[in-house]
Amino acid sequence: MFWRCFFFPYLLFLIVGCGSEQDYASIKSEDVFTSSGPEIVKFATSQQIDSDEVVRHQYIVGFKGEPGRYGHHFSSFATERRAHLSRLHRTLRNFASPSIRYLTSIDLGSLDGNYWHGRFPGLGSQVISKPYLSAARAPSSIVSVQFDSEEEARRSLVRWVALDLIWYAEPDYTSKLSMTVDNFSEYNETYNGYEQAGASWFSQVNLQAAFSSLTQKGISPELAPIIAVMDSGVDYQHPALADRMWENPAQNQASCINDKYGCNTTQQKKGLLGNGDVFPARLSSAGVECDDQGSACQHGTHVAGIIAASPQTEYAGICPVCKILAVKIVGLTRQGRGKPDTIADSSIIAGFSYISRFRTAGINSVRIVNASFGKFQRSQTVEMLIRQLKDLGQGILVVAAAGNEDTMKRQYPAAFNDVISVANIMSDTGVKSDSSNFGPWVDVAAPGDTESAVTGCFRTGILSTVPGGGSECLSGSSMAAPIVSGIAGLIVAANPNINISDLRDRLVSTARTDIYDQSGNQAYFPTLKDTGQRIRLLGSGVVDADRSINYENSSPKGSVPSNSRVTPSCSVIAGMEGTIAWFIFILPVALLTVFRRKFN
Repeated sequence: MFWRCFFFPYLLFLIVGCGSEQDYASIKSEDVFTSSGPEIVKFATSQQIDSDEVVRHQYIVGFKGEPGRYGHHFSSFATERRAHLSRLHRTLRNFASPSIRYLTSIDLGSLDGNYWHGRFPGLGSQVISKPYLSAARAPSSIVSVQFDSEEEARRSLVRWVALDLIWYAEPDYTSKLSMTVDNFSEYNETYNGYEQAGASWFSQVNLQAAFSSLTQKGISPELAPIIAVMDSGVDYQHPALADRMWENPAQNQASCINDKYGCNTTQQKKGLLGNGDVFPARLSSAGVECDDQGSACQHGTHVAGIIAASPQTEYAGICPVCKILAVKIVGLTRQGRGKPDTIADSSIIAGFSYISRFRTAGINSVRIVNASFGKFQRSQTVEMLIRQLKDLGQGILVVAAAGNEDTMKRQYPAAFNDVISVANIMSDTGVKSDSSNFGPWVDVAAPGDTESAVTGCFRTGILSTVPGGGSECLSGSSMAAPIVSGIAGLIVAANPNINISDLRDRLVSTARTDIYDQSGNQAYFPTLKDTGQRIRLLGSGVVDADRSINYENSSPKGSVPSNSRVTPSCSVIAGMEGTIAWFIFILPVALLTVFRRKFN
């Protein structure tokens, strides 16, 4: 009888323990609240709130998952979301329920250990501590949480940290837009005509020579790389873009409703990343002109045209064989929060989540993301997602505008290590634009402006598509970044299986340093007083399409770590080392055998 007294309570412990949560009802908020708050939480300042640098009272929170139970991706976004939210609701059942919207998940354990150094105080040691070390995973549910007030946000976040529920939390920051054929041989003569009309950016990046090289290599323009344009939406009915838009062969399968040309992630709702309304911001449909020139309404369509517009009378895209997937991140949220030109981090995160879900036979459908927007605040969630995209399959490269404040201050996402940061130079002189940001964090330079007006424009800039079927000149690093994205697309067209390291290497290593020979750029090539070392503040030089196509010195292709899916399992065993787990299961059997022999 004695063995029964031991065995059944032990069995009950195993059953109850599987999936159970700690009871937090007895812990009082005043016991864990501190005036300064925990170091791993960044609170919005009153100045940020008043100036709309954040979505009011909304935070991006990384809740801790169970090692081995909730991994990076499930078979579908809907299944993944249900699993994560179900656990979060159990975890927070004894708290006042804030509005929680699931965005994605990140396996923190898959990131390089060096990544954590100096990033999240206290987080690095947690990531490598048991049981996370043994599980080799540190899953995190990334959600946006809307609180009723900033006071409620502070109380809840401090308490969640004290109870060890979250990895980190940060405000939902807002960004701004960085404003101010049968074969390739047929493009040579066409693009030469553009240059004679003043479109000097084509010769600045050596594009015609690149077309000649692609023709000699026998590359077919039917190889159409997909470039995601995360921006203010695209006029997919524009004559120069209609046949350059990617069309989703499996709509509604990536948790975005009617996503024929992409996803509008400002319109997230329960169980969905957004909808297919990717027409330009401030408009109610595609094919309509914008009310104000140079606005956010024009921005996304202009960027898409620089990348991939089919040749027109006066302009064309850098990669006229590429396809555009539109990810609209600009606009009021579905709840009406923000401003018409707001870019919330939650929309960016949902956009990256959407892009990562398109894979064919394990290969990413999207290889390049153009991000012509930015802010000075550093979002750790966006940074982790970009790092994760880099390691997904062959990798997804993010190309971002350096910004237009004429400062060395780092702008994000451009300044993240895993992003190609693009400064803006004048296409007809090669001198840095007066507005372009610069610094040692810039990777390359590209034309984003002109000193003389271009045919068809009433002002200087890069000529490209605008909503309603027309064209216009706009300038800024927003226009420089898509030139680099377009060249990256040409490289992928010539080398479909190229990995992200080689793609980045081709763009950066082949850039021409002769821009530093010009007197107007000498200030951006300073010499360090103590060491005599010279620092390039406009990156490695101006991108060169032909040199990048013919570059043969890329590093050997290496294996890219895969982000395997994790199947949910019993939480008690999943969070323990294998030896301990087996011991717990075997122990009652062994004791049962001993007791039966002794008492029978």
